[in-house]
Amino acid sequence: MEHLRRNRRKRRSYAGRLSEGREARGGAAGFSMVELLITLVLLGIVLAIAVPSYRGWVDNSNLKGAGRMISSDFYDTRARAMAENRAYTITYNPDPANTYRIQAAAAGGLAAVDETKTFGEYGTVRMTSVNGGGAAVAVTIQPRGSAAPAATIGIANVRNSTGTITVLMTGRAHVTYSMQ
Repeated sequence: MEHLRRNRRKRRSYAGRLSEGREARGGAAGFSMVELLITLVLLGIVLAIAVPSYRGWVDNSNLKGAGRMISSDFYDTRARAMAENRAYTITYNPDPANTYRIQAAAAGGLAAVDETKTFGEYGTVRMTSVNGGGAAVAVTIQPRGSAAPAATIGIANVRNSTGTITVLMTGRAHVTYSMQ
């Protein structure tokens, strides 16, 4: 029984010394300067790796957005032509305007349509070619939904990623991308 009492006293004395030691060193709370510098260096390395990747992702997302805009505007114009029973014309103008224009003549009590679309919201995306060249090409969408002539619109961004929108005579559009 005496040895149990002795062990309890030893435990108390060790615990007292341990807490005394902590109190002596634990008066100041926070991080040391070395710990802070190591954390900042590691954060800088991670940011140096992540920022260029993020920038590339944004550029390629803008390219995809511009491709979807051209395709969806084509489909929207096709639906309007069919609903209103009148022809629409989309003129793709890559150089130097970098725009496309949607037009329809006034007919059957409907007002004329003249809209110009740009790539302003898509940053550095530009229209590079239409049917392989730099001249403007007008695609006419008939009231039954067909389009003539067929067109291939090329778009690109500063990373040299490209997109190709193919407008078929059947009134369909396909978009393909080549990302860098």
